[in-house]
Amino acid sequence: VGDWLKVFIYLDSEDRIIATTETALAEVDQYACLEVAAVNNVGAFLNWGLPKDLLLPYREQKGEPKVGQKVFVFVYFDKESERIVASMRYEKFMSGEEKTFEERQEVELRIAEKTPMGFKAIIDNCTMGLVYENEIFTPIKVGDVVPGYIFKMREDGKIDLILQKPGAEKADSL
Repeated sequence: VGDWLKVFIYLDSEDRIIATTETALAEVDQYACLEVAAVNNVGAFLNWGLPKDLLLPYREQKGEPKVGQKVFVFVYFDKESERIVASMRYEKFMSGEEKTFEERQEVELRIAEKTPMGFKAIIDNCTMGLVYENEIFTPIKVGDVVPGYIFKMREDGKIDLILQKPGAEKADSL
């Protein structure tokens, strides 16, 4: 009695408020790479470290997630259902903050998706960029959060990224 506890609050399957001292792998307004635990007629359910799995509704899916597959999602509070849910359509949740980047600038990259050209990455939680396959010299995977650098700001508005310091600065770190 009298102790303070940090708890995570969510609704169980019967809409009862649950408080737990267990730590969720992701909270509202966070990105995460979570494993698909089940799929049914409502959507996919993701293991997020709590007894009740996190719903990934069909309308928020890209492709057809399979049990055991890891998917990159954004966790948010759905006002319509009044539940915490996930979305694979993470682009629509980026801050949209008008942030100015400069070439050679160090940034935080959240690896979001593998493409035929490399990896899409979320830059400082506000916009997208691409790390080309031929610029990757250390193993990375979807869900990783790594330091990176703005390599080129293209005329079409897209951003090219690299994982090591650009130019001669790279030799200093080696």
